[in-house]
Amino acid sequence: MDSKGIVEQLENGYAIVSVIRQGSCGENCAACKACTNKTITVKAKCGIDVKVGQLVLLSTPSLYVYFSLICVFILPIFLPVIAYFLTCSFSTALCVIVTFASFAFSILVIYLLSRSDFSKNKLIPTVVSIVNNY
Repeated sequence: MDSKGIVEQLENGYAIVSVIRQGSCGENCAACKACTNKTITVKAKCGIDVKVGQLVLLSTPSLYVYFSLICVFILPIFLPVIAYFLTCSFSTALCVIVTFASFAFSILVIYLLSRSDFSKNKLIPTVVSIVNNY
């Protein structure tokens, strides 16, 4: 996933970049009025020589972004549904307990993934190239 931003500050191999937030409304904010702040500040790994004020291209590996989306949006829905169908032929109490336990397990997995160093390191954007001076 790529986006463009302006370098605001440099610190210890990282660049603080101001990025224009992309909305799902097709940038027609007059229609929904949900976007109040159009820019966000992102801390990105910087392995190239950039200067403050330059327009840069940021990249985050799509695989990890999609994996995170699946964990957050799909796992808490499908895991309890699968648990329900696997245990519905047994007693109702067991079915309810296993379904709620699987939902709680999926929330625990999401929490642990969000706190893990693996997830934090993989989802940090990287400055890939300089687009031009701003």
